[in-house]
Amino acid sequence: MATLEDISVSAFINILSAFAFLLAFAILRLQPVNDRIYFPKWYINGSRQSPYHSSNSNGNIVEKFVNLNFKTYLTFLNWMPQALKMSESEIIQHAGLDSAVFLRIYLLGLKIFGPIAILAILVLIPVNVSGGTLFFLRKELVISDIDKLSISNIRPKSEKFFVHILMAYLFTIWTCYMLYKEYDRVAFMRLHFLASQPRRVDQFTVVVRNVPRVSGHSISESVDHFFRTKHPDHYVGHQAVYDANKFAKLIRRRNRLQNWLDYNQLKFERNPDKRPTKKKGFFGLWGEKVDAIEFDKEQINRLDKTIASERNRILKDPKSIMPVAFVSFNSRWGAAVCAQTQQSKNPTLWLTDWAPEPRDVYWRNLSIPFVSLSIRKLVISISVFALVFFYMIPIAFVQSLANLEGLEKVAPFLRPVIEVKVIKAFLQGFLPGLALKIFMYILPTVLMILSKIEGHLAISVLERKAAAKYYYFMLVNVFLGSIVTGTAFQQLHSFLHQSPTQIPRTIGVSIPMKATFFITYIMVDGWAGIASEILRLKPLVIYHLKNIFIVKTERDREKAMDPGSVGLPETLPSLQLYFLLGIVYSVVTPILLPFILVFFGFAYLVYRHQIINVYNQEYESVAAFWPQVHSRIIASLLISQFLLLGLLSTKKAAKSTPLLVVLPILTLWFYKYCKSRFEPAFRKYPIEEAMEKDLMERASEPNLNIKAYLADAYLHPIFHSFEDVEMTEIRVDKNQSHVKTPSTSEDNSPSPPHYVYYQYEKSPFLMASSASSSSSAPKILLAKPGLSNNSSNESNPNPNLRSRLPPLQSLNLLSSDSWNLHIDRVLPFLTENTEFKVVGVIGPPGIGKSTILNELYGFDSSSPGMLPPFGIQSEETRAMARHCSSGIELRVSAERIILLDTQPIFSPSVLAEIMRPDGFSTISLLNGEALSAELAHELMGIQLGVFLASICHVLLVVSEGVHDINMWRLMLTVDLLKHGLPDPSSLLPSHSQGSHLGPEKENKDNVQEVGEGYLATPIFVHTKLQDKELSPSNIRRLSSTVSKYFSSSSFAEMKYENSPKEQISSIGSSNIKLDRGSTGMNLFVLPRRDQDDAHGAHYESYTTMLGNLRDQLLSMDCQPFAKAVSEREWLKNSARIWEMVRKSPVITEYNRTLQNSGMFRR
Repeated sequence: MATLEDISVSAFINILSAFAFLLAFAILRLQPVNDRIYFPKWYINGSRQSPYHSSNSNGNIVEKFVNLNFKTYLTFLNWMPQALKMSESEIIQHAGLDSAVFLRIYLLGLKIFGPIAILAILVLIPVNVSGGTLFFLRKELVISDIDKLSISNIRPKSEKFFVHILMAYLFTIWTCYMLYKEYDRVAFMRLHFLASQPRRVDQFTVVVRNVPRVSGHSISESVDHFFRTKHPDHYVGHQAVYDANKFAKLIRRRNRLQNWLDYNQLKFERNPDKRPTKKKGFFGLWGEKVDAIEFDKEQINRLDKTIASERNRILKDPKSIMPVAFVSFNSRWGAAVCAQTQQSKNPTLWLTDWAPEPRDVYWRNLSIPFVSLSIRKLVISISVFALVFFYMIPIAFVQSLANLEGLEKVAPFLRPVIEVKVIKAFLQGFLPGLALKIFMYILPTVLMILSKIEGHLAISVLERKAAAKYYYFMLVNVFLGSIVTGTAFQQLHSFLHQSPTQIPRTIGVSIPMKATFFITYIMVDGWAGIASEILRLKPLVIYHLKNIFIVKTERDREKAMDPGSVGLPETLPSLQLYFLLGIVYSVVTPILLPFILVFFGFAYLVYRHQIINVYNQEYESVAAFWPQVHSRIIASLLISQFLLLGLLSTKKAAKSTPLLVVLPILTLWFYKYCKSRFEPAFRKYPIEEAMEKDLMERASEPNLNIKAYLADAYLHPIFHSFEDVEMTEIRVDKNQSHVKTPSTSEDNSPSPPHYVYYQYEKSPFLMASSASSSSSAPKILLAKPGLSNNSSNESNPNPNLRSRLPPLQSLNLLSSDSWNLHIDRVLPFLTENTEFKVVGVIGPPGIGKSTILNELYGFDSSSPGMLPPFGIQSEETRAMARHCSSGIELRVSAERIILLDTQPIFSPSVLAEIMRPDGFSTISLLNGEALSAELAHELMGIQLGVFLASICHVLLVVSEGVHDINMWRLMLTVDLLKHGLPDPSSLLPSHSQGSHLGPEKENKDNVQEVGEGYLATPIFVHTKLQDKELSPSNIRRLSSTVSKYFSSSSFAEMKYENSPKEQISSIGSSNIKLDRGSTGMNLFVLPRRDQDDAHGAHYESYTTMLGNLRDQLLSMDCQPFAKAVSEREWLKNSARIWEMVRKSPVITEYNRTLQNSGMFRR
């Protein structure tokens, strides 16, 4: 039995281990080379840039890997207060409700055990110490000084047991009170989270399983017919599910080949004089040496044909369609009725349930039939039962180490080794808990596999089921196994040498003696183990190994980050075990409670830090795991009460023991009450609430196209690249899929539904055509071909549909959060083509910038179900004073026009986003200098203007009305501050990676003089003009004003070859065209959008004039770059120009002038 000295040694070792882990973490997280390991959450959000491309390194390669700023090491513990700064509401917004509620479990532990520990230490420990009964048992049992602090030290029949019973009641009442408050709070948070969220596709969708096969009809046809007849008023459509396992393997293989091709192309770009080569043999180790780029392209083209063939086979083979479908309804009410009712007389057919959110679906289990589910669950239950008892053997061995004195009597030859003081203290105080931890480490993976075999559809359900199995396992093996097995080993000699009537008394006295083992377990698992969690040693090692041997591109580096998640299958059972230990031993051995409190407090701090900076949850279950947590804590209460009953029965406390009988009954009543009061909020969706939300939505958005919104939400991964090929929208015309597709064979094999794919790049395996036709096609970023006219004539989708698309911010050229350029995101979509045109736009919010770019893109808004490449401000967004565009968004049209949409200038919503509570900006604009938000907002517009004027062929300067000249003033400032910046073709080749640049002098050395005076061709567009403002005289007056305003600017000196002699504007029914002024300024005006519907309009409509703008802009000549440059070279050099803009001494000096002017906060 471990003594106080052994516990002290264990505490010293674990505290030292925890401190070493924390110290290592504090140092490692400051190193730039480890930044992606300890802050991956911010990289995923796009708000953090790799230190590899930091501009503050001044060319020092060492600083890219090692932090040489020794002042930062003085504040190496500042991560602790930083982890506590973010509020709960901010955590919900940042990481989701699941993460916030998970943290509340640790707070609940502190709230429960804090007062209990104080009361137990002040009351129970003095009572236990005064008992003195173990003094008389020292010759019979192996005991320690810690046992004198437990209930075992109370004499039989003592009236002091009334104190323990009173404490048991008080502890139970307090625990139930805190559980009730927490359940009420979490239920409120869940309902509020659901109510405040925008519409979710899973609110309108039901998953139906075990669809019966009908002769002569496909599964898809059967689903469509069943729901059309059973739910005629609310059924919208369905998505069939395909078995695509082989297809997935081909996709992963293609992605690997594409990754090698990207790597070899980047390698060739860095060293154009030498083309990369490889050997054709196994892993490139032997065989004929060939050109690596051409070989990879040939392999990809060959694989594309195989993929296209496999895709066609899947779509045509009726066996590939699984008896499962995702059925969508036009209202939440219709979905709720279907999901929560029985659909068929046969209860084993047409099984419906709420569909998980799309990212939560575990696709492999969708094909499991109902009968197989029952068999699987039975087999897994038997397997889990066997696994629990199989693990009793190593658990028994581990517990035998906890009492070396007992082993000495059985194996005397070990005594010389065991009696060594250091070895003895180490074995008893540290090794048992560590060995048990190792045994338990591999269990979650095994239990998750068993849960998957059971056939659950959602990843969140799989994790909760695995967590439940793990809890039962820990309850039986770690808790009960430790007590029973440990007691049997310890008391074996005593049992064999005393009468049978004394055995119950010995067991009752010995159970509390296992507290010493659990104290060591808590210190190993809850102290050192939690500290090792924040160190992330395994991800750290794996990341650097991948970085050395596997990572070839920036995309590989992002994959290697492995942020992980909270890991509910492992953390929830461990948490519940600590609740069990604290509740059970709060009355029996209260000295254990301080160790529990240290665990909850330390773990709360660590996991808060990890959730904020590291973890990236795979799904959002809206705290669906909370009822399980609540029930486990109630079970802990019941277990503690029954154990206390059994213990007191051995103490012959006949007077006090019956008083405990009422306590389990009251606890069960409390559990039933909470279950009926709160659990429905986690299990059902009220019909009343569904109807209310539907009515509110119809009132606020009467023209919502719900079918287009739900069309592709649950598209099977067969139609996606399983790795990196991102898709904007995949539209499924479900209503037409079974009517207009003729049968292709006599056995009525199903024809595929009518899918129209809009992908970022033309990918052969997503097209029905052969791969050869697509291999030579240029990549089109967000290219959206027109739909055929045989689809339903629905209204245009609501702009809010963009919220369901893949996160387009991940393709932003410029991140609005970090103000850094990310060329790796869009570089794969650009080619070596030199015949391209770059068009940028700049202007205030809500004046139609994105609409103009959509027209230049060639977007057809009349096609149903298609979404614009650039987001358009909706009524809801406008009412909430928010902007749509952030940073710089890049799209490429079919004509190879690179379009750059920027965040609005002079925008209150942008200012609100970057403003900290102290009035300073959240982002750094000039070499890390802290600026006031107002000044930073001003400089953001200037930097955007200077940057666009340097890299674009055409710059659209958009203003509202004829009287707003704020954008003119901005362009004069841009002209003033653009001194010394080249065009993208005038930079010498750079051998540095990414966008990292050296000092200003180094940049100038890489600039050819021919490009220093370059300026993009400006086109001043004034929108939202009234009908009377469109008269020829008003337009002439506006043109004259523009010419005079810019007469002394660089824009007035611009000359082009083949310059048009007429302004690019066609106005009015008389088709008046104006001569360009002497300044060569281009002016275009657009009427209000409602001009299209105005009966009394005297001039051309908005649509017509917008089309004229597109036609004339595409045909006009503009300021060329100094020399020919490819799309990819343009992008890379633009990144270098952006660094020049950010470090421009002219702009920096202008910033100081603004600061000294007193107009902005200092």
